[in-house]
Amino acid sequence: MQPLPRNSFPNSGIWSVRRTPVWLIALVVLAQYPLTLLFNLVVFHQGWIKALQLVTRGLLNATLVGYAILLPLVVGGLLFLLGRLRPRDVGLRARDLPAAIIWALALWAVVNLGEAVAQSGHFGFDAQWTRPLGPIGQWIAQIFGNALYEEIVYRGFLTVQLALLFERLGRGRALVLGVILAQAVFASIHIGLLLNMGLSWSAILGTMPELFLAGVALATVYLFTGNLLIAVGVHALVDAPMLIPKDVSGLGDDFGYVYLMLALVAACLWRWRIPAVTNSARSEAS
Repeated sequence: MQPLPRNSFPNSGIWSVRRTPVWLIALVVLAQYPLTLLFNLVVFHQGWIKALQLVTRGLLNATLVGYAILLPLVVGGLLFLLGRLRPRDVGLRARDLPAAIIWALALWAVVNLGEAVAQSGHFGFDAQWTRPLGPIGQWIAQIFGNALYEEIVYRGFLTVQLALLFERLGRGRALVLGVILAQAVFASIHIGLLLNMGLSWSAILGTMPELFLAGVALATVYLFTGNLLIAVGVHALVDAPMLIPKDVSGLGDDFGYVYLMLALVAACLWRWRIPAVTNSARSEAS
């Protein structure tokens, strides 16, 4: 069995995607700040959106409505039309969907099974399921809205295009720079949301490293698996954990970190073990 090159990634095809000019990268980045502020401080507070959420009992919410506008505006308008990128240039491939579904279901099952076992035979449902349309709506808004948008823009587009921009420094260094710079933007873009939540500036600044590291983890999942849709599914579970059993562990909102760590470990195993097993099988077959 021949060892894998240390710098080989399952998504080595990122180096052959269409490259965009620097001005488009800058335009996409700069557009995120006013758009994020506009939607978090103005659009999400519109009365008709609140009424829609009330009528549908949370199945349709402000997040879903907002990203139903942002996705065609930024991804469709700036990336596809102005940038002339194809869906596969930002990591969107139909053939990746089955694996992404399996990953999301497996992560969800592991976390929920662990919490069910922790109940020691006294099973109870999480309180959120007294109004089931709410959590379902939150997850739908993530998988078709926030998580999908952020993974396309910050991992599929920005991380990759920045890596291509610095490729002359060597692909390893270029990837590191692309990941760091893109996740710094990703973290800072949440300032509008955190202001909308009523956080102080000191609290917001304290949250930035957490968001940066979450972005790095999601970028790692994408780079190690070569499947952006897996990162979308993980991101959706991080923001909408979909916990069925009663939370007896007391993790609460921290279940997102559990999903993220499990996905990171699985992606590392996928990166280092799966290719080795495949190569071994091919060697034995020959």
